[in-house]
Amino acid sequence: MTIAASPAAGLAAELQSRVNMFNAGDEKYSGAWLVEFQRADGAWEVCFEALRHGPQSECEGELMQEFCAQTLARLARTFPSRLPADVQRCTRDGLQALLEMHARGPPCVWKQLALALASADLWLGSWAAVDALAASSMPAVCFELLSLPTELLFCDRALPLSDRCLRQSAASALLQGCPRVFDFLLGGECPAGQEARAMTVLASWLRAIRKSLRWLPTGDETMPLRCVASHGQELITMVRIAPAEAIEVAQQLVRWKLCDEDLAAVLQPFLGCLFDASAGLDQERMLPLLGDLAANCWPRAALGDFSLDWQAVAAQAVKALEWALADVCDETSDAEAALAVWQTFATTVRDGVHLPQEIQQGEEATGGERPQPMRKRTRTRQVGWQATPEQISASQELSQLFGLLVRTLLQLLRLPAWANEDTVVSLWTVRETARSLLESWGELLDASQEWHEAALTPVSRVGQLLAGGADGAGPAPDEWGEAEVSLWLSATVAACRPGHAASEQAAGAVLGLGQIDAAPQPWRIMMGASSCTLASAGPQEQTAVLARWMLQRPPRSCTESTAFLELFELAYAEAMETVCSKFPSAVVHVDTGEQLFRLAFATWPPSCFHQNSAEAQRRLLRATWFAMGSDIGLLCQAISTKALPLLLQEVDAEASSAASEVDPPWHAVQALFSTLAITLPAEPTAGTDHPGLPLWRQHWNYIEAALLRWPVSSSTDQPAQAACTALVSAVRGLPALLPEALRLLTASAAQSALPDAQVGALRDVARGAPCPPLDATTAAGLLKEAITNVVGNLLLRAEVPQSPQTVTGIFELLSDAMRHSPEVAGAGLCDDRLRPMLVAEQGFLSRCLAFVGAVLPESSSAEAARAMMVFVSHLVGDREELLAKNNPLASSLPCLYSGIACALAAQEHLEDLENLGDVAETLCRLADAFPAEAAAALAGGLDAAQAPATIREQLLGHVSRRGEWQRGEWLEELKQIVCEWHSERRKYMP
Repeated sequence: MTIAASPAAGLAAELQSRVNMFNAGDEKYSGAWLVEFQRADGAWEVCFEALRHGPQSECEGELMQEFCAQTLARLARTFPSRLPADVQRCTRDGLQALLEMHARGPPCVWKQLALALASADLWLGSWAAVDALAASSMPAVCFELLSLPTELLFCDRALPLSDRCLRQSAASALLQGCPRVFDFLLGGECPAGQEARAMTVLASWLRAIRKSLRWLPTGDETMPLRCVASHGQELITMVRIAPAEAIEVAQQLVRWKLCDEDLAAVLQPFLGCLFDASAGLDQERMLPLLGDLAANCWPRAALGDFSLDWQAVAAQAVKALEWALADVCDETSDAEAALAVWQTFATTVRDGVHLPQEIQQGEEATGGERPQPMRKRTRTRQVGWQATPEQISASQELSQLFGLLVRTLLQLLRLPAWANEDTVVSLWTVRETARSLLESWGELLDASQEWHEAALTPVSRVGQLLAGGADGAGPAPDEWGEAEVSLWLSATVAACRPGHAASEQAAGAVLGLGQIDAAPQPWRIMMGASSCTLASAGPQEQTAVLARWMLQRPPRSCTESTAFLELFELAYAEAMETVCSKFPSAVVHVDTGEQLFRLAFATWPPSCFHQNSAEAQRRLLRATWFAMGSDIGLLCQAISTKALPLLLQEVDAEASSAASEVDPPWHAVQALFSTLAITLPAEPTAGTDHPGLPLWRQHWNYIEAALLRWPVSSSTDQPAQAACTALVSAVRGLPALLPEALRLLTASAAQSALPDAQVGALRDVARGAPCPPLDATTAAGLLKEAITNVVGNLLLRAEVPQSPQTVTGIFELLSDAMRHSPEVAGAGLCDDRLRPMLVAEQGFLSRCLAFVGAVLPESSSAEAARAMMVFVSHLVGDREELLAKNNPLASSLPCLYSGIACALAAQEHLEDLENLGDVAETLCRLADAFPAEAAAALAGGLDAAQAPATIREQLLGHVSRRGEWQRGEWLEELKQIVCEWHSERRKYMP
């Protein structure tokens, strides 16, 4: 729809009519007209004139002014391109006059006018806090004018200020405005009842100033903190009034990482008041703040390197745990988030605190020094913090914190008496997170007395409870929960640090816990699993007796619940494998080996399997191998004579019935392939004398059938998925199988509509092809043929572009195959032999690049887009490759840039920095490799994508000036341009 040229008065009248019609329900035609109006010449003047008469009382006038204010706000986002330079200043003053006129009118009008005014000031480089506070006598308007710059510079609403000078000017204005703004927010000027709003604006300012300092190498980062500290009492009062909003302020303060003394002076009283005032708030609000504290200030305070009440933070972190673990059956994500706070603490102590990358880059850009401000800085510059091993081992505070954590876990992770299967599953899921947490703490404190006690004291308590006092009656009904969680804790602590004296001592105590067999369910199955995990940490000299003790207590001996078996059977098998791995080599334990072998095939028929059965079976067979003295020949013989005959009968029966089943499960086939996998060597073995090789070739026809003949389950991709996994393992262990494996994968991919499993397996084979013992050139040649055949065939299929998973798999395979290693020789696949062979396939690469250009604009999958962009980036090689005749990359630039530009215009996932980063890397690498050709191709691509003139100019200039920016800053500015483009494309509705 095109708006006919008409005098301003006529256009204004038609605008009023269209606004009325739109609000009356004519969204299709009037809506399209209004969108077109906002793009038309003269829209600014018409809207300005409609607002010049002040707030309207009638409904039609209000609706008209609301739309006009929205239009001015939208057009002001590209203020310099909308108006001639000579009228920009007076137009800005006109916006301020309109704002003053409408400040007491409807908020939907004056908020849009405030947005337009703030945008204009930022574009003109004239924004100042003093002017924002003087623009209106209405506190609500002042709050709005103060919050807008922080959003327009560093949030999703940010303006595309592609000029570095404008960015630096705005950043400087924010920093210089701190004293006056904080006086307004925290001093006597803040009206009563507006404390929550003031705290919200303060948090946004702290965030924006912290980001602004990246642009100001000589800025005084302590000044904002001193300004806050000067209003200490007022701040405390506001925290008590608005604790929920104060949490965000605290979070922004905690993220200040450059000035310890000034930060501590503000943070210490602030947090003390906040923790008291937030007692009635939902603890979920506190988790992000606690996570930030755990990433810097809290661990440093505990080690004496930061002035903060670490015990108060610990008490708050315990409250968060108590809240999150009050009902783990209802919501496990909160529990995992609360546990993650303690995990972050341990990780920070281990790894230290590092400056954000942009701050480090800023130091490099200024020679590592910053001019001193007029006031001497009252802090030691934190260039990074790392606790020394001596600090950690000598810290009583860390030991106290660990003791507090252990006591809290013992209290909160106890299974309630009313528990059912779902409760057990939920609790065990949370305990897995706690296990990872305890592992991190074990790295810090395994030499401490507290760690020793955490391993031994709970299992000793279990012994006391099982003994049941003097009468030996065993635990009371309400004591089984305490016994079970105590055993779990000892087992987890011991398993975290195998070989530790306390772990081995605790494991030995298992032999005296036979009374757990009398426990009622579900405590019996849980205690059995924990006792076996604990036993796996035992010393080598007790391996035989511990293995026999564990073999008497497999999960299937005490439950038939599928949910419990799925939860505990794999953990039991892992524990058995760990114990048996301590058997001396060349010493055969016949009885143990035979029991393990029978246990591995105790689930029969395979239709009784659960999703972890195959892996549990593999682990038990590994344990069998260890028990047989690590003699692979004996294991292969036992599998060949005892297991495979029965398995093959089940497989044949399963294959016969599969054709008549809607979704065959293929359990027997999965069991067959996992059994064959156990015969593979741990390290690649050359030659044909390994006893597993004849077994694989003897049963190769079953892998062929799984990939070529048998029907595939639509829900699980079995049996193809299991066959692909088996092939990858086989090639890694027995490289002699590489040619057969590649031929089979190629044939299977050719007859599968969307061969995701086959493409993934081909990628894994390529990445894991062992060179040596394989000859690198020979292996590269085989892989090149397989890759070009499989991928070349898929690129011709019409259904492939519609499958993001398939596209992702194809280009992840190509990205790995094309990985360049200019600095570390041999880092590429097949000792750098595969890439040159694929580079020589110019026709193939041209088809791949054409596919990227055609599919990328329509790909709404971030993963698929990322894979395609990484492939293009990897394709950019050294100078010799770039100068080669008929380089497919050079000839494909127009197609590539057209696809990239159209994707930037259409795909909203590219508003995310992580997703956009791969596109940005591709743009930069192509521009570096082909300076002139890339610039022309980008211009053509933007034309093909119908980019607005302002966006086109910004993108071309931004890419050409990439060398003037820090990497992170350049990427963020690119994101703002993309977001602005998307905003332009969306239909704007009043």
